[in-house]
Amino acid sequence: MYLRNLRLVAACLAAAALPALVHGQDNTGYTSVGLFKVKPEGTAAFVENMKKVLAPVGAKLMSEGTVTGYGVDLDMFHSPGSTNAAIWVEVPSFAAWGKAEEAIGAALKASPGVSAAIFGATDPSKHTDLMMRHLFASTKPVPAGVLPYTNFYAVKVKPGKMNEFSQLFEKYQKPVYDKMVADGVILGYSVDAEIIHTDAGDTVWIVTLMKDLGAKDKMLAITSALPDRRAMQVNLAGITVEGTHRDSITQAVMFVTK
Repeated sequence: MYLRNLRLVAACLAAAALPALVHGQDNTGYTSVGLFKVKPEGTAAFVENMKKVLAPVGAKLMSEGTVTGYGVDLDMFHSPGSTNAAIWVEVPSFAAWGKAEEAIGAALKASPGVSAAIFGATDPSKHTDLMMRHLFASTKPVPAGVLPYTNFYAVKVKPGKMNEFSQLFEKYQKPVYDKMVADGVILGYSVDAEIIHTDAGDTVWIVTLMKDLGAKDKMLAITSALPDRRAMQVNLAGITVEGTHRDSITQAVMFVTK
């Protein structure tokens, strides 16, 4: 699940709670992401009010098995007019997502003062929703109390080239990301695309969950030293749309997963 660009958040956080899965298998879950533009002076209050609503209803939904994770993330890189906060929920199915939407909506309705404060702090013209599916994913449990950072790499894939992109990721990058998870360099990763297409074309996101920002330094050192780096770049250039690559980093202010 990027906050600087409405299409570059992907799933905040698709990597948050999923076991490893292989491209081509049945999907084991989705990430629903709501993006908001929060007024800078109202960010702290927005976060606290969201916690008041999301914490109790999220805990109940998780205990029932309706959701497998939920949280709130804030963008660390800002640009004028773009969204800067994300609310995300991991669900096993669309039926579960519908139940979660109803429960969260009821919780907001039951607290009209808190609900008014939440939406009063945002720009409704900037709000958007995404539903993400996971092409690849592998994670380790996030230690209790850790509020992880999420690194996003996004690029638009040329029409008809999504399978080729997946094959290239599996050949060149998946072994590297799997090793970084196994070695504890990162907490997890996922490769995501929209299951409900709200934007023209196929954008993919490589979403990496990090315990701290030092993990970003380690990731850069590892990927920069790859012997196949040049071959990977050449192959990707042939199937992606020039000029569409974007990066961003968010930090969780609320993060709960099984």
